[in-house]
Amino acid sequence: MTTSTQKNVVIIGGGSPALSITDASLICRARAGQPSALPAAYRVVLVEQNDFAIHLPALVRAVVLPGSENDKLTGRLTQGTVFPKGSRHRLICPAKVLALREGSVLLDTEFEGSCELPFERLVIATGATQAPPLRPAPGSTLEDYRELLRAVQADMGAAESILIVGGGAVGVEVAGELSHHYPGKKVTLVHSRPRLLLTSDSAPRKPGAEGFAYAPTPEWVGESLGEQLVARGVNVALGERVVFPTGTVTNKDEWDGRTGKLGRTQAIPLTSGDIVEADYIFASPGNAPNSALVATVDPKATSSGGHVLVDGEFRVQSDKPALARVYALGDVASNAGRKTAGLANYEAYYASRAIVAHVKAHEADREEKAPVYTAPDLRSIVVPLGDGTGENIGAGVLDLRWLGVWAAPRWIIRWFAKDYFVRHFHTLFKGSDEYR
Repeated sequence: MTTSTQKNVVIIGGGSPALSITDASLICRARAGQPSALPAAYRVVLVEQNDFAIHLPALVRAVVLPGSENDKLTGRLTQGTVFPKGSRHRLICPAKVLALREGSVLLDTEFEGSCELPFERLVIATGATQAPPLRPAPGSTLEDYRELLRAVQADMGAAESILIVGGGAVGVEVAGELSHHYPGKKVTLVHSRPRLLLTSDSAPRKPGAEGFAYAPTPEWVGESLGEQLVARGVNVALGERVVFPTGTVTNKDEWDGRTGKLGRTQAIPLTSGDIVEADYIFASPGNAPNSALVATVDPKATSSGGHVLVDGEFRVQSDKPALARVYALGDVASNAGRKTAGLANYEAYYASRAIVAHVKAHEADREEKAPVYTAPDLRSIVVPLGDGTGENIGAGVLDLRWLGVWAAPRWIIRWFAKDYFVRHFHTLFKGSDEYR
């Protein structure tokens, strides 16, 4: 069968869930005990605008520790790294999707003689947007991104006083890394809530609310992390916000609102009237679903929080013909649960099963049905402080379902803190070529 006659299952995005869903054990080939592969008439086409993938959980160390940007943190995306030799499946990279149409997407580069890529099924796995360095800028090369990380590492290392804005998991972990690798450096963490992280008291669940319900963290976890950071020498300011200037700042002696390297120590105002002196600001304000492709076609197909609304079989909820055979998963989708790499990979397995089931039903002229996915209602979270050595190594909980929610044992925290599981990242690359 020629490539022009094959039917495409197009996947947009090259992060963990996208790589997982292209995994040979999920769609590209069958494995004992799992759903069989796509019919021979179908192929996977993965489209990604950057020429590399990244293990996002390990970035909190990569922005602090020199050399960590090369330690299996990233992987090159090529036909030979993603797919086995001789595979019918294809990678288009770097390439950007400009528009979503009925039955096709428009690319900024040609593939097989055209910028229009037809599809039988389309998977939106575009993740979330966040300012660099926490996410690479669109269109970045691997060399560009590594240079950016090295620059951030150098600037943080040279700074005398660092202000971290945002006490979610990322902000807390960066504070932990700084206090571990630069124990003498002045670090201040500012968080708007009374406890670190998104705890039960600050984000109660709203079952049935539009979009996903983020599993809150028990209050004691945030309290413990705050106490441990203080013991490490970090100044933790809770119930505070940084006051960013409005308009143009003409006084050169005043902070102009920029983040990153400030060039000199400046006075950063807080809502209480207190001042934090810093010469480097690390902003960790969270992220936003990268759902513009869907929202442009049908704004009603996204939640108030920007997540793509999907049903239990990962299909986008819309009556627009262009979205009739479109799926979404991971950070961009409205599935319940924590937006983590681990849960996104978990979703990818079930999404692939649904797609295979729908395709086979379509080919057999049957109703397209698949097992309904139910997001695990788990509150598990582990937040390490540093590399897991010494005291004050972090905190977390393990949700064991009917056995209850238990404090994460220290060996679990140390296990995760060792490298944020970056050692498992390479398993997502199924090709024969070296991915680093």
